[in-house]
Amino acid sequence: MGQSMKEVFDNWNIQTQLWFRRIAYDRLPTGKTLGVFVLSAFWHGFYPGYYLTFVLCAFLVYAGRGMRRKIRPFFLNNRILKFFYDILSWIFTIFVLNYSAASFDLMDMERAFKFYNSWYWCVHIAVLVIVLILPGGSTKKKKVVQDEKKE
Repeated sequence: MGQSMKEVFDNWNIQTQLWFRRIAYDRLPTGKTLGVFVLSAFWHGFYPGYYLTFVLCAFLVYAGRGMRRKIRPFFLNNRILKFFYDILSWIFTIFVLNYSAASFDLMDMERAFKFYNSWYWCVHIAVLVIVLILPGGSTKKKKVVQDEKKE
């Protein structure tokens, strides 16, 4: 199990992930992560629960990136704090993976909404807040390639 949803998905089905990267992620100009997750939902079938799961997972990846880029650096200077950060992120990853998989297993929109209502949409709300507070989780910094032949 990974410490983030991205790590979990990167290692879930490696060959399929590589195919999704080549077919969708590398070709989409924007919305790459969301596009891959929607394609993955389509790949699984047409049950509404699949789309609820995979769209939520895309936003979980965005939130995780934001946390990793903006919050994690504060914990890297101290081994003990980093250890606790790693443990908590691992526990949170397992929790949100199970929470997001519920609609996948339920397949039906009505049953998925009943499940989310029973949890007061807590993960959805937390993810939305994190994505809004820690922007940049959906984008990567572009590396500036400098021309080596400067004169």
